[in-house]
Parts: sequence; C-alpha cells; structure tokens
Amino acid sequence: METTIKSLFDESHDIYFTGDIEESTLEKLEKDICEIKQRDEKIIRNNKTILESAGIYASDFKLPEINIYLSTYGGVVYDGLAIYDLIKSLTRKYTVNIKVVGKAMSCGIFALQAGTKRYGSKNSTYLYHDISGFKIGKLEDIKESTEEWKRLRDKIDDIILSRTKITREMLDEVVKCKKDWFMDAETALELGVIDEIID
Repeated sequence: METTIKSLFDESHDIYFTGDIEESTLEKLEKDICEIKQRDEKIIRNNKTILESAGIYASDFKLPEINIYLSTYGGVVYDGLAIYDLIKSLTRKYTVNIKVVGKAMSCGIFALQAGTKRYGSKNSTYLYHDISGFKIGKLEDIKESTEEWKRLRDKIDDIILSRTKITREMLDEVVKCKKDWFMDAETALELGVIDEIID
C-alpha cells in the first residue's frame, strides 16, 4: 500500500518562467499553478479512501515540490509584486524551489525571494536598481506619480531586506548613485539573495 500511495505523489512539478515580467507572463504563471493545484486536488480526491486507510488526511499531506525555473530581465513592478504574492501563497502548502537559470534582474530579484528555497546556477546574474518611471503633466500629477514610485520601492526593498543579508544602506547607496547593482552567483549567495549555487 505504501508503494501505491507514494506513486501517486512522487513527482515534482516544474514551471518555466522566462521573459519579461508583465501581464502575459503573470497570466501564464497563474494558469500553470492552477493546473498543478487542480491535478493534486483531483489525485487526493480520487484516492481519499486509500489515503485515509493509511492514516493520511488531505489537510496533513505533504504535496510534491514545485520547481520554478526563472530567467528574466525584469519588467513591470505591479506584475512583479503580483508574482511574488502568487508564489508566496503557494508556500503555505508546497515547498517552492526557485532556480535561477541565467538571470534574475530588476523585478526578478524580488520575485525570487518568494521561494521556500532559492537556487542559482553557477553562471547566473542578479541585478538590483531603483524603479523607473516617466510622467509628463501637471505638477500635482508628477507629485502623485513620485509618491507611488516611492511606495513601490519601499515594498520591494522590504521584501529584499526581510529575506537577505543586504542592508538598507546598501540599497540606499544604489538609489543615490542611480546605478545598476550587478551580482554574480557567489555574491548573491554571500548576501543571502540565494541559498545555494547549483551546477
């Protein structure tokens, strides 16, 4: 019976998340996640009797791991925050491994922080920089946009500061100097942006 139960759930789920972070990639990720959750719920529902006879109940069952393979230059901050929230919500039931296979830049570096475990390939690259925007209009319109950009930057920085060894001073220096902060895998590991370097 143990073999039968194990064979129901022994596969991990793989999601490939590449390209710009925008509405279309957010929509694709949502679709992939919905399919995974529906599949697992169906397996549990269809095998409820077998599982419960073995003392395994749906609320206690350890679901398969989800591996998200990430490679992005970044994109739209609103969509990046939505992706972060979406992945973070998954970690309540799943172990979510985010594996950077190339780059996690701009929005990608904070979306990466939603994973249960964060991995980077040995030649991966990471980038933090200030958010950018452009507004033409009346002075009050520009002020409102500036306040919104600051609100978004604070959210991003809070995510990074809560999960890494990066300090507020480091982030402030990047913003002050208006520069891009590139990191290789070794630096990302040292600063806690990732947990492990993989081949």
